[in-house]
Amino acid sequence: MKATKKIVGAACALVAAVALSAGTTFAWFAANTTVTANNLTVSANTDNAYLIISQGTTLTGSSTSANSTMNAVLYPVKPMTGVDLNSSNIENRTSWGTGNSSNPNDANTASELTVLPEGATLSNYVAKDSFMVGIVADSGDVANNLVLKTVTISDLNEGITVIVVCGNNLYSHAEDVASGTEVLANASQVTTTGVQVDVYVY
Repeated sequence: MKATKKIVGAACALVAAVALSAGTTFAWFAANTTVTANNLTVSANTDNAYLIISQGTTLTGSSTSANSTMNAVLYPVKPMTGVDLNSSNIENRTSWGTGNSSNPNDANTASELTVLPEGATLSNYVAKDSFMVGIVADSGDVANNLVLKTVTISDLNEGITVIVVCGNNLYSHAEDVASGTEVLANASQVTTTGVQVDVYVY
C-alpha cells in the first residue's frame, strides 16, 4: 500500500512539472505579440519609357516640352557652293558664304558667294540653340529610335532655314520634309543622361 502511494505521488509531481514548463513557454510567446519593421523606402517605377526634354546642354527637370526664344538679328548667309553641310563642319566659318544682290529691288537675285571673312563671328550669321532629350530616373528603356517628327516655322520671313543636328545626323528643313522617319538618335542613346539636339537657324 505504501509503495502504491509513492508511485502515485511521483506521477503527480511529474504532471506538475510538465504543467509548469508549458506555462513558462506560453508566457514567453504572450510577451511578444508585436514585431516592427523600420526604415522602409518605396519609390515609383514604370516599365515604360518617360521622355523628357530641357533647353541647354544638361538634362534637368521632368518637363515634356521646352521653349526657346531666339531673338537673333542675322546677316545673310548660305552654305558655300560645293560644301555639303554635316555635323562636323556646320560650325566652320569656311562652310558659309555671303553675297550681295546686284539688284536693290530683288533680294533673290543670284550673286556669287564669298566665304565669311577670317575673324567673322558665326553667331552673327547662324543662330543656334540646344536641347537635351532623355528619360527620367527609374523609367523603362526606350524601345524606339528618337526621330524628328516635324519642323514648323511660324512668324518668320521667307528665306529662313532650320537645320536640326543630333550626333552625326543632320536634317535641313529647306531640303528634307520631316515625316517622322528622320532618325536623330538610336533608342539605346536616349538615357537619363540625355542626347543633345542642336537647332541652327540662318
